[in-house]
Amino acid sequence: MPCTFSNDVKVWLSEKTLSPETPFTIFSDLPTNLTIEDAKLKGITMYMGYIPQQFKKHDGLWQSNTMVGICSEQNMLWNLELTVKDNTTSLIQTLNYSFYVTY
Repeated sequence: MPCTFSNDVKVWLSEKTLSPETPFTIFSDLPTNLTIEDAKLKGITMYMGYIPQQFKKHDGLWQSNTMVGICSEQNMLWNLELTVKDNTTSLIQTLNYSFYVTY
């Protein structure tokens, strides 16, 4: 089920349960006036640097194929930091979407 932000951006994952070192896809549905400027994953439970995301538009949806590394925490909270730009107003917003990866 997608998370819908106040600017009508929707974000969701390909899997309900994620495991480290296993590929998954991040999906985003944006209003037509918005584009993705930047995206990165950051570990919240344990800082492990950040993982740049490269979203590509496919069949009207933005998609990024990715995976996260394993760490000593069995339940690791990750955050997608998604920066979008309104091409009409030039307003830039950063959205945060958090999820758990477990093993």
